[in-house]
Amino acid sequence: MTILKSAKHIACFILFAAIAVSGFSADFFSNTASGGAVDILSASNIQNTEMHFRGFYNTQIQIGERFLANTGISVKTKNMFGTPNLKDIPSLFNVDEISVMYRFRIEKNTAQFSLFGGEYEPGGSDIFARRYMGAAPFNSYLLQKEIGFESPAMVPIKGIGGAVTIKYGIPIAHAFYAYYSQKTSLPCFNMDVRIAGISNALAVDFIFGTSLPIERKDSNGNNVMLIIRRADFHAGLSLLLGDNPFVNVFLQSGVARIQTKPAPTESIVSLSDLYVFFEPRFAVKKVLFSLSMFHLPQAVYENIPYIDYPLGASFMIKSIPLYFKSTQGVFGGIVCASTVNPLTDTFSMQKLSVQFVPFAEFNTAHGSIKIRLPLKPLEYRNLAKAVSLSAAYTVRF
Repeated sequence: MTILKSAKHIACFILFAAIAVSGFSADFFSNTASGGAVDILSASNIQNTEMHFRGFYNTQIQIGERFLANTGISVKTKNMFGTPNLKDIPSLFNVDEISVMYRFRIEKNTAQFSLFGGEYEPGGSDIFARRYMGAAPFNSYLLQKEIGFESPAMVPIKGIGGAVTIKYGIPIAHAFYAYYSQKTSLPCFNMDVRIAGISNALAVDFIFGTSLPIERKDSNGNNVMLIIRRADFHAGLSLLLGDNPFVNVFLQSGVARIQTKPAPTESIVSLSDLYVFFEPRFAVKKVLFSLSMFHLPQAVYENIPYIDYPLGASFMIKSIPLYFKSTQGVFGGIVCASTVNPLTDTFSMQKLSVQFVPFAEFNTAHGSIKIRLPLKPLEYRNLAKAVSLSAAYTVRF
């Protein structure tokens, strides 16, 4: 039986366990969120207008005090107007997370054993600090996604595997992950160590790990059970400085891949694998500001709606939450410029992107609506790229 088949069997077991445990529990609690977003790409001819749909479903089930199960799935379609009668629309379906967790005590500390499939507590996201230490969200608004995890993975923990987490009596937690994935052209066995802590004026989350590429042929081309010729490393740090939720400094840095035995055409560390994000945040009366400077790997920026290239800067202005009876509203705008890294690619005006993105958000007791209008003035010759509209709705129950 191959490793891939074994991984699929483990994923099926995790899903079955999540359903079975919830079915036999009398003390049951669930928290579910689902939603969808519609992107409209304009065109000079209205018949060429495109509409894309993105949807997600996330649920967390708690059974008693010991068992938890998380499930997250998402779908993204191609142009919905590209097929007759809106049937057989090409789309991508993702299982974002399937996990089953068992919590227990070790003296005065809380421990947790987890089995997971998909993406689990990615490095670079504040989800680890929020799950185990009750931290308030502190990731950048600029990096937020609408599908899957709210923020991108600086160090992805993605595949089939398990984790052990320990939360101490003070707000410090650490975790060990072991999982199988397909990070490069070869399958990999991965191990990561993580430590995070929070205080009134500081939040820090550090992760370090290794990937062991698995080969099935020796140097003579003969089939073998398994060969590991090298170890690649990765690391990431997230840091929040400041005791004010509106006035603080957010910093992220990391490297997606450090090769111990690179190929002749590659290097130990590639500039394209470096992750740096620096964002001071401040407020004046009822208006919030942030200035962001970044260099992001392609796997990160291609999932961010405001960023088209790895190197750039952004300025955001938005209001504090405003209340209209039972509805809470936030209004603002983002200016973002990005381009290629001149050390790895040749700069040209065709590789410069500037976006102006006014946005509005409305939150109610059971859901939220987000509307944004991305404008790209440098794409004025192509209306489909210059103007678009995105509207997303999320419901929680």
